[in-house]
Amino acid sequence: MKFYDDDGTEINPETVPKPTLCTTCANEEEFCIINRFDQKEEDEFICGAYVSIFAKKRIFKKQQEF
Repeated sequence: MKFYDDDGTEINPETVPKPTLCTTCANEEEFCIINRFDQKEEDEFICGAYVSIFAKKRIFKKQQEF
């Protein structure tokens, strides 16, 4: 999948920094590239789509119990 900035320039996902928060997120990597790119110069990374992999595992486990 290709990604582009607002000027139409292609974004290389390998050059977009990955915040620590992303290491525990259950969302697919492709989902977040643009969000991370837009915030790469910010002091604090904020993600409204964050889903903890730990919470997702607990939900999956509870679903299996039913």
